[in-house]
Order: sequence, then structure tokens, then C-alpha cells
Amino acid sequence: MSSYWCSGKGDVIDDWCRCDLSAFDASGLPNCSPLPQPVLRLSPAVEPSSTVVSLEWVDVQPAIGTKVSDYILQHKKVDEYTDTELYTGTVSLSALGCSGLRERL
Repeated sequence: MSSYWCSGKGDVIDDWCRCDLSAFDASGLPNCSPLPQPVLRLSPAVEPSSTVVSLEWVDVQPAIGTKVSDYILQHKKVDEYTDTELYTGTVSLSALGCSGLRERL
């Protein structure tokens, strides 16, 4: 299991890798289990409009070997150019098992 999921440089614990001390690169980041690159795309199930965009989060690798809890997406809209107040919306995504997302802009 360790050689497959953790590149032979760590131990598999539940669904994540505990990296050995030798498994860190020059910048100090662990490289025994690189994070998969997520795919965020427009959902084919919901047609986008001027106010709604539906996005899908697609995991490209199985959950074991990575431990990512959530990602935060934010958008800001200026109501008036002279107004210093900004409207901020926040959407939280779960990286494991998230099949879709709808965000109102």
C-alpha cells in the first residue's frame, strides 16, 4: 500500500499518507503523495444564465493518498464605483465526494 499510494516514502493511515522525513522537497513541501489537480467545469446538467452559474467539481483520482478538507471560492461585486463597500459571497466546497456546486453571482 505504501509504495502504491505514498510513493514508498510514507505510511497509509485511513485515507491519507503520513510522509517520512525523507519525503520533503527543497521548498519544504511533502512529495510522497502529490495532490491531484482538481477539475472545475461548467455543469452540463444546468444551463447558465445571467444570474446563475452551475459548476461541477470532478476528482481525477481516488480519495486515498490525499487529505484535502475544503476549498473556498469567493466573488466580489462593486455596486457603485464611488462606494467603498463590496458585496462578498463565499462558497465552500468539500473536495472529497462533492458532485456539484451552484453559485449565485
